[in-house]
Amino acid sequence: MEEVGIIRRTIQDVLVPEMQGIKERLAGYDERFVSIDRRFDQVDLRFEQVDRRFEQVEARLDRIEARLDRIEARLDALETEMRRGFAALGAAIERIESRLSFSELDKRLVRLEILQERGASGPKSSAA
Repeated sequence: MEEVGIIRRTIQDVLVPEMQGIKERLAGYDERFVSIDRRFDQVDLRFEQVDRRFEQVEARLDRIEARLDRIEARLDALETEMRRGFAALGAAIERIESRLSFSELDKRLVRLEILQERGASGPKSSAA
C-alpha cells in the first residue's frame, strides 16, 4: 500500500504543477477570449450603426420618391387641364373666326361710317 501512496505522491508532485501551468495558460486564453469577445461587440455595434444609417437613407429615399410621385401626379393633372383649356380656347377662337371675318367687319365699319356721315349732314340740311 505504501507503494501506492508513493506513486500517488509522485503523480501529484508531477501533475499538480503541470495542472497549475495548464490553468494559468487557460486563464491567459480566457483573457484573450474576453478581449476578442469585446472586439466582436464593438464590431457588432459598428454594424448596427451602419445599418441604422442605411435605414435612415432608405427612409429618406422613400420620402423623396413619394414626393416625386406626388409632383408627377400634379404635373400630369396640370398637363391634362392645360390641354383641355387650350382645346377650349382653340374652339372659342374658331367660333369667333367663323362668325366674323375681318373683311366682314371692315364692310360693317364702312357702312357705319357712311351712316354717321349722313346722320351728321342730315340735321344741318333740315335746319336750313
